[in-house]
Amino acid sequence: MNYFFKYLAAALVFFLSCENSMNSVKTTEVSTKFLLKNSQGVETTQFVFGQDIGFHYSVENTTENTYSYVYQEEHLVTFEVYKKDSLIGSSTDGLTFIPVIVEKTLKARETLAAEYNWLWAAIHQPLPVGEYTAKARPKLEFNNINNPGLEEINFRVNAVSDLIKISDLPPDSIQLDQFDLNSVVVAGNEISLNLSYSGGC
Repeated sequence: MNYFFKYLAAALVFFLSCENSMNSVKTTEVSTKFLLKNSQGVETTQFVFGQDIGFHYSVENTTENTYSYVYQEEHLVTFEVYKKDSLIGSSTDGLTFIPVIVEKTLKARETLAAEYNWLWAAIHQPLPVGEYTAKARPKLEFNNINNPGLEEINFRVNAVSDLIKISDLPPDSIQLDQFDLNSVVVAGNEISLNLSYSGGC
């Protein structure tokens, strides 16, 4: 019973905080960054089929002031993946939790960060080849300053054959002898090619 009243009080604080913030004069005091990374931790918008997709989001206090904010515990931001206008999945898929509203402060020059990998959820499968949109939907609410808004990144999942590079040399300097690509095997971060080749000098 005590837990119920504690949760009810927290929810009421969250509601009142939202109402107050919407009616107050706000200034832009925080900056955000949303990006995607591949399995090697490199920022990119091009992925190979089967490769995991990393979502990274941060909120930085760019001032010397301290600001209070409220948010749902463990959910600073929700990451979503869309194909055209259809939602494919999100970072909350497969999760069951009781929403607990907490209040915290963001100190001067402090940064809040959240990370998520698409394949962390057991119900998520590797995304098929195609064009997608990733969205970061912040769940925190500040008082007296602008709240971070929805951010989007367009990205593509490619077939392995789309990304194969035979050489970094310019095309006119390569001996272009014929070869047969027999098979391609992807194992983790490694790609194994089986080629048949003859001729050349």
